Amino acid sequence: MKHLAILLGFFAIFLLFAYPSINPAPFGYDEADYMYAAGRGFLANYLDLPSFNFPEYLRIGLSAWTDPGRGSSLSLTARRQGDVFLYRHTHGPLYFYWLDALSQWSTNEHFIRALGLIFPVLTAAAIYLGCLWTLAVPQGQIAAILGCALYLFSLAVIRSTEVAPHQMFTVWFIVTLFLLAKLLGGGRRIFWYAAVVTTALAFCTLEVAFVLMAVVLACGFIERRRLEFGSRPGGKSLLLFAATVVILHPAAITRMAFVKPYLHYAYLVVKRTSPWGDVTFADTWASRFSTSPVAWILIAIALFFWIRYRDLPGRRQALPFLLFGTLMLATMLRVLTTGLRYVLPFLPALLVFAAIVLSGFLMRLRPNLRAGVLALVCGALLCDAYRYTAAYPFQADPRLSRLIAEVKQRDLAASRLLVPHDDLPTIHYYFPGADVTPYLDELSLPAGHFDAIVRMSEAAR
Repeated sequence: MKHLAILLGFFAIFLLFAYPSINPAPFGYDEADYMYAAGRGFLANYLDLPSFNFPEYLRIGLSAWTDPGRGSSLSLTARRQGDVFLYRHTHGPLYFYWLDALSQWSTNEHFIRALGLIFPVLTAAAIYLGCLWTLAVPQGQIAAILGCALYLFSLAVIRSTEVAPHQMFTVWFIVTLFLLAKLLGGGRRIFWYAAVVTTALAFCTLEVAFVLMAVVLACGFIERRRLEFGSRPGGKSLLLFAATVVILHPAAITRMAFVKPYLHYAYLVVKRTSPWGDVTFADTWASRFSTSPVAWILIAIALFFWIRYRDLPGRRQALPFLLFGTLMLATMLRVLTTGLRYVLPFLPALLVFAAIVLSGFLMRLRPNLRAGVLALVCGALLCDAYRYTAAYPFQADPRLSRLIAEVKQRDLAASRLLVPHDDLPTIHYYFPGADVTPYLDELSLPAGHFDAIVRMSEAAR
């Protein structure tokens, strides 16, 4: 009962911060594509139909590689053919099964985004229960409270309420890392196989799960002698992983969908100078630190303690979180953006790492002093979240609402339209009967016959 009360208290505070940040506006670029993909239904996403087969995908990618100027026209071709895989932005289908289920009830923007808060709530529950499960008393309780505070009071979690698979991915990798922590703490072989299954769930959500695979393999290698895997542990684990993936997403094999995302991101990294926006490395990290300075300072302190004190209780259980967080951070260094959801693949792991290590250090203190320091740290995290949300309250951008109203007012729902590039997914989602062609600049409009031009100035006014 005590644990339920603590969790409910954390959830209540989190919702007080996060719920006002839920955007009621129409779906924007990524969101509109995601909702369109989900709207194709479960079977279309399960089988990736329609989508380019692998030879076609490779041929199209190579033509864009040799002639980057063709990228936008090829993207438009993929949209007109309804390639559900590309509408998912090459992500796995698991999150889109969720969106499809929600869409059976309502496609209201606020409803879809609000229900997405279930994922950070599940992650927080996994952190709390995982700490109790993997660490001894009373350290487990301290780490559980500190971990929930670090995670739920993080701006990346509070403000990532858009339609995107990153919050679901966080659930899977946090559960996987706790299974590995239990394994390193002396757990049985079953935890390894459970981690293989949850890694497959993560892989069917976001393609960056290959980092999680590496951490699972590393932890299995560390424990290989104690667990007595036998002569062919890799074969059994690979079979379990592949079977889980095929059950959840057979197109990963039949249409080589497990390879396509990596070709896509290789193209973005090599051929696109700023695929996530015109933001520098310094801008990216200045923004990340300024949104949650207390959390990043605590991570740095925890890293120092982990290196300095080899006898910290829970040090071994913290290893999977440190491995995953640093490897994922290194993998995503090229992602330069101030978008908060792009830190979700690595920040929660580092936050749990900090909670475990700091709880181990607090075990050195007297109980009364320990409780005081814990309350002070949680209070600092809460004040940090309040400081930012009060200084920068969420405000919905009315631009997309005006854009949609403009198309309706001009009775263009079934017309041939020339639209701003960044608004193409929104127009396509809300007006599926329209034939849309994008443009990047009003000074260089594409040639052709169009019923109307939706100008950037009209959408912005």
